[in-house]
Amino acid sequence: MDLVKLLESLKNKLEEEKEQLLKLDNPNDLIKVIEEKKEILVKLSKFNKEDFSKYEDIIIEIDKLSKENLSLAMNNMSLIDELFSAIFEESVEKYNPYGEVSKKGSSGIFNKKI
Repeated sequence: MDLVKLLESLKNKLEEEKEQLLKLDNPNDLIKVIEEKKEILVKLSKFNKEDFSKYEDIIIEIDKLSKENLSLAMNNMSLIDELFSAIFEESVEKYNPYGEVSKKGSSGIFNKKI
């Protein structure tokens, strides 16, 4: 396959990945896009570094999209972590009026006493 077509294909997969990261409604679709992206990267790895020198513009776009996707993925993971902490947290550390740390028990939604 032609190098330009592979680079364009990678760029398109990165844009698809970005859409999936923003929607995050079906993780299987995201996994599929990531696997397809890996296949393209394997094909690209067979080219020499010199082959890419003519396509600096698209490589910059690919780099920008990759960084945006990484940031989105990290933000999604952080959100999920915060949700799990809020739901399942067993104790919370709070500051009292004297500036000392005090623990309060059972603050998570599922850990509340009824």
